[in-house]
Amino acid sequence: MCSSDLTDARNRMAAIMLDSLGTRAALPADSVWSDLKTDLGKVPARNLIAIMNMGFGKSLGVRCEFCHVPGHFDSDDSIQKQIAREMFRMVPRINQDLLAKIPGLQGKNPIVNCTTCHRGQIRPALNLDQPATGG
Repeated sequence: MCSSDLTDARNRMAAIMLDSLGTRAALPADSVWSDLKTDLGKVPARNLIAIMNMGFGKSLGVRCEFCHVPGHFDSDDSIQKQIAREMFRMVPRINQDLLAKIPGLQGKNPIVNCTTCHRGQIRPALNLDQPATGG
């Protein structure tokens, strides 16, 4: 599936999920979905949908079904969902405990997020592309 098809599929699912919220869209996500096991439960439900779509889906280049069991979004049967939760918990540790203590970094608050390593791919980048050779 090409990138634009993945984006379209995620955007359609996000729109369906957002429409299904109705007046609950502004409520904390954990009051709408009881299975949340991260701090994302504190954000408004509509924001959680956007975070899932852009923050996770786009950053990894996947559709919702990569982590979620179709028709059973609350299921924990997906190892990918469990890994995503753990990686989500890892990011603040990197940002607050590690990066914040490195002297000389540019900017006031240097951060990493899913895109930093994944760059639209399921697996984090482990190698660099070969540089173009000059003539």
